[in-house]
Formats: sequence, structure tokens, C-alpha cells
Amino acid sequence: MSAVDDLAVLESGVLTNQEEKQQEELLAPKVKKPRTDKQIEATKKMNEARKQKALEKKDIQAKQDEELKKEMEGRAEEIKDKIIKKAIAIKKRQIKKEAVLDEIEDDETPIEKINEIMKKTRITARNQLDNKVTKPATPQKQEPPVPKFKFVE
Repeated sequence: MSAVDDLAVLESGVLTNQEEKQQEELLAPKVKKPRTDKQIEATKKMNEARKQKALEKKDIQAKQDEELKKEMEGRAEEIKDKIIKKAIAIKKRQIKKEAVLDEIEDDETPIEKINEIMKKTRITARNQLDNKVTKPATPQKQEPPVPKFKFVE
């Protein structure tokens, strides 16, 4: 066939035998080569190793979870102990205040004694606050920053 005939065939939509075979080869699914015995064994070995590593990771994660759980339980116990100690301290303060109030409750108590007791409680409260809160340092005068660059106009 000549080039003119090829163009005529292509334009008409009719393919030659050789072109049809090429077209079928392109559209047909590829046939895979069968794997060798060594490849099959290597794949099985790889899968077994993967499963083993997954199990090891799972065991390690379980151990870490148990350790974390034990640590959290230990912290919970520490927090409970702290709460109990704080509650006891609060209760002691409350009992002391009630004892002071019991002394004051008598109607025959002179006002001077009441004022003295009140001053003592105020002083102790102030001392407790002073111990807890530190006074901030007095701010010192700061000089304005020296410019790094001079702009010339």
C-alpha cells in the first residue's frame, strides 16, 4: 500500500490486519510472569516478620500503658493525700477561730479584750499574707534607649 492508500484507509475508519493486531495487543490485559519459588518464600518470610514486629509493638505499647496507668494511680493517691492534709489544716484553722469566738461570746467581756483579740487575728492574717506575697521591687527610672542609627537628611 502506498501512503495515499493508508490515508484513505485511515480516513474511512477501516484498519488493516497489522493495525488491528497492534490495537488488540494494546487493549488486552497483560499476562504476569509467574513468581519463582524463591520469590514466594521471600514474600512469606517478609509477611511473618511483619506480623512478628506488629506483635512486639503491641506488647511494648501494652507495657507502656500499664506503666502509665500505675503512675496515674500513684499520682491520684498523692493528690488525695494532699487534699486530706489541706482539709485537716482548714479544719484546724476553723476550730481555732471558733475557740476565739467562744472566748468573746460572753456578754460580760469588756470591749478592750475584744479589740485586743481582733488586733491579734488581724496581725496574724497580715503576717500570713506577707509571707505568701513578696513585695515587688521598686521600679527604677529607665533612661530612654539610645538610637542605633542616625538618619541624615
